[in-house]
Amino acid sequence: MISKAKKSMIAEVFKVIFSGFLGVIITIAYQHFFNPPQSFTFLYNGNEILVTETEYVELVEQNTTLQEQLQSVQAELSSLQTEIENQKSNQAIEQLLKQATDYWNNADYVQALTVLKNTSVQSEDIQLLYSNYSTEYTLTVLAQADSMIAEKRYDEAVSFLTAGQSLVSNPTEIQNKISQIRDNAPAKLSKLKITSSRFFDMQDSKSLVDTVGNSYPSGNLFTTYAEGDSNYGYASFYLGKKYSGISGTIAVSDESEDVGLEGWIEIYSITGEDYTRLYQSPMLNRMSTPISLPDLNLSNAEWIEIRYYNNGNYFSLARGYHSLQIIISDVMLYSL
Repeated sequence: MISKAKKSMIAEVFKVIFSGFLGVIITIAYQHFFNPPQSFTFLYNGNEILVTETEYVELVEQNTTLQEQLQSVQAELSSLQTEIENQKSNQAIEQLLKQATDYWNNADYVQALTVLKNTSVQSEDIQLLYSNYSTEYTLTVLAQADSMIAEKRYDEAVSFLTAGQSLVSNPTEIQNKISQIRDNAPAKLSKLKITSSRFFDMQDSKSLVDTVGNSYPSGNLFTTYAEGDSNYGYASFYLGKKYSGISGTIAVSDESEDVGLEGWIEIYSITGEDYTRLYQSPMLNRMSTPISLPDLNLSNAEWIEIRYYNNGNYFSLARGYHSLQIIISDVMLYSL
């Protein structure tokens, strides 16, 4: 027989057991019917896919991980691409520097500067070489222009400088030289006023021919003659100390009489009361060929005077004085 106390203890045990079991059942039933786990429906390729909250969280975590891995791969790829581009750029820079240097060493300065100036490759080394070559080329161009100026080839000098300025990195010095030449352009003698003269005329509407057949257009053209050995022909022009040199041609006009006449040209610079003879031509006659004036120094000259002398009276009662007709053509005055 089971004692009353034991029965009571067994009853309590079953009560607890059934009480706990019942709580679990009730909890499960509540979670199932009244608080089910969240779920989401997605469309994928036209099909609905049901994903629970737990699965969704796992997918989000996996997506985050994949994005981080993708970003890492992209960073590595970008780094590799940059490295490849840098290698290509360095090769292009080295190749261009070598090409420009080879041109320069072969005295092909124009090509060397053109390569450096027109390149799309950006490099401090390229810019430095371009700057150095530009400086050297500028000095070369200016020196060659000075040589042309010394030979009175002013138009050539301007053309040469104009081409050079487009090649260098800093064309200021070349541009200043061009301005200097243009500001001091040669002046035609015919543009100056004849202040004083005798037997000396400007031919502004009549062209002439010399004794050997050369033609001289009107404009910057003069003729002169003399009467006897004392009444020389001459003309004085005011320079105002603005000019340093002169060029021109002396010839004997075909209108001169063929009677054995002779004479010569003299050129003087005048400052104050001082007359300085700068030039005396060879003896002129109908057998003379044209003579180019030599390089004469007109620095500080206030005036220039051109004279023609006969070497005798050359006089006859029938026709009076006889003289060669002298052509003075294309006389230019220079400031440089």
